[in-house]
Amino acid sequence: MTPLSDHSRALLPGRGPLLSAADPHDGAARRRLERAWTRGVLVRLSPRVYISVSDWAALRPWDRAVVSAVALSIARPATVFTGLTAARLHGLGPAVEPPALELRAPSPGHHGCGPLT
Repeated sequence: MTPLSDHSRALLPGRGPLLSAADPHDGAARRRLERAWTRGVLVRLSPRVYISVSDWAALRPWDRAVVSAVALSIARPATVFTGLTAARLHGLGPAVEPPALELRAPSPGHHGCGPLT
């Protein structure tokens, strides 16, 4: 059984652990995460990155944006965040829930912003 990576070190204290397969090629670990997501135990924040439902529910709306951005940066390390998203990642900006994550994508097919779900 392969352990799951704990990406909580990439988050500020109290923001909850993000889970992903330690080895992205470990199909068994990925399937365990997907089964937990299907059962409603985990929330999928981005491809291959999850958080427990209880940790997600405990977050304030504006902190969910920060956690979602960190999850996206784990799934797509080349992501460059802009605007309010970048400000929140640096600890700046108002304590409001942004309508979407703002980023500048390195590839032509990924641009603009995406809604927070």
